[in-house]
Amino acid sequence: MSASNCKHCKARKEAKVVPVTCDACRASKKNWNKNNPKYAASYSKKWKQDHPEQSKERWRKRRLSALGLTLEEFDSLLESQCGVCAICHEPETDKGNNGETKRLAVDHCHRTGIVRGLLCGSCNRMLGQVDDRVEVLRTAIEYLSKRR
Repeated sequence: MSASNCKHCKARKEAKVVPVTCDACRASKKNWNKNNPKYAASYSKKWKQDHPEQSKERWRKRRLSALGLTLEEFDSLLESQCGVCAICHEPETDKGNNGETKRLAVDHCHRTGIVRGLLCGSCNRMLGQVDDRVEVLRTAIEYLSKRR
């Protein structure tokens, strides 16, 4: 941890990342955004349009952080799976609203939160449809095997 100045009030603070916003300025900004939702939303939208790559990266970091992963851990997992789905061993083919191919989804146990691997959209939806119930998947395999 190193000392840095708050980028708003210039007070000297200990921080892991630079530039830093101190707790008081962060709380003040949060309060202002809450009291001025239309302006805050339009500013946020404009910033995202002006900084699309940074916006994507910030969103990705927040999403991964919610799952307990860093960008480095995600990239390491992706590399260990050779960039393909852990179930079907195919690359992702689903497209986002912008027409770009999506990233593999982070599969995790909803009960424990433990990350299991990276899945393509189809395999991720398949597990979601059966609510991660192994017995249903076994029954489906038997069904398909008997009716080839």
